[in-house]
Amino acid sequence: KDPVLSAVREMVWHGWPRSVDAPYQPFFVRRFELSVDCGCLVWNNRVVIPQPLQSEVMCLLHEQHVGITKMKALARSMVWWPQIDNCLEQTVRQCEICQSTKSLVPLAPLSSWKWCTSSWERIHLDFAEKEKKMFLLAVDSYSKWLEIRVMTSSTAQSTIETVRSLFASHGLPTEVVTDNGPQFRAKEFEDFLLANGVKHTLTPPYHPQSNGSAERAVQTVKQSLLKQLLEDQRNKSSRSLQHRIDNFLFAYRTTPHTFTGQTPAELFLRRKLRTRLSLLKPNLQDAINAKSERNVRSANKRRSSPRVFSVGDSVFVRSVRGELVKWRPGKVVKVKSDMAYLVVVDGQTRFVHADHLRHSCAKPAVVKEYDVPLPHASELLESESFLAPASNRPLLDRSDGCPLARGAQNASTSEQSDAGSPVLPRRSARNKRKPDRL
Repeated sequence: KDPVLSAVREMVWHGWPRSVDAPYQPFFVRRFELSVDCGCLVWNNRVVIPQPLQSEVMCLLHEQHVGITKMKALARSMVWWPQIDNCLEQTVRQCEICQSTKSLVPLAPLSSWKWCTSSWERIHLDFAEKEKKMFLLAVDSYSKWLEIRVMTSSTAQSTIETVRSLFASHGLPTEVVTDNGPQFRAKEFEDFLLANGVKHTLTPPYHPQSNGSAERAVQTVKQSLLKQLLEDQRNKSSRSLQHRIDNFLFAYRTTPHTFTGQTPAELFLRRKLRTRLSLLKPNLQDAINAKSERNVRSANKRRSSPRVFSVGDSVFVRSVRGELVKWRPGKVVKVKSDMAYLVVVDGQTRFVHADHLRHSCAKPAVVKEYDVPLPHASELLESESFLAPASNRPLLDRSDGCPLARGAQNASTSEQSDAGSPVLPRRSARNKRKPDRL
């Protein structure tokens, strides 16, 4: 039923001419790779699908909504027709199910934390689990000094006791940054920080990049403990967990940090430990600010343009709870920071990062014309009311833009007289000259 494929099959059997028309060009360039198998036209190992059957084959390829890449891989192993890749891409773009379950939008630009001017001014807390043990990690934002405390449980009360021990050793910080773990959101923990005059900052849920210092420390600790465990197995030695933690902390605190260029001990303790390393840069703050800006600019080249939202904006909110629809409409009610917002979604207020938001197009407002249009300036000049005394001129009400009745000083008398007198048509007051007739 496809005349093009029928003609191509005949040419495959009996030979190709020197030139063909436009509909046969896709087959002509592949003429040495085409063959006929059981009456079906085959290109390499792919069956050439006739035009009437292409839509049905497309439905079979898109039946499970596997996406463009996997649809192309499946089609390239079974079937072919001219412009098949474009057909597959167009099918996915027009599928509402595929678009509603689309992956995350491009990441928002980086926003660095405010640079601290002293040690233990702002600390980042997070939990790590290794070898069936819980660790509470505290990272100083200024010096990158790291504290590790082994815990038997991660309840709010146990967390308060461990944090109290840290405060007793190093003093009270100005700010504590944590994720949205249940122990950090507990009322007991909030009251504990409030009683000690410490500001508590929560990062947006499901966005560990906002607490990057603590998350990076968790990965570093896990990797170090694993390396020491493998080393013990190779050397057939047995060191306790606390022994391995102490070894890691000593090496970490006496090694120059890649971000600051100095060791955490030199910045935190204000003295050098028994190492052969010295200060690398005299002006630390300027160097860190410049390096932070370079890192932000370098990372922003791979990210989207800034997405700024204001209170009252209509947005789409990324669903992170495994729902079928990944984007739900919402409305911004408060701006918490440059990258964090409070959004009302389905009647509930959610704390959302900018990476989980995108703008929603709202309908433009309808502008209505005034019911009574203002007169043109030329009409006012020619009108008798404009040439009348000031006491008899109509006034302009600023509230609605319409002329008031004449005689603003005696409004009631003027209204009665105007109601009884007929409305006379306006006549031109210019001098008229009769035309010179032949």
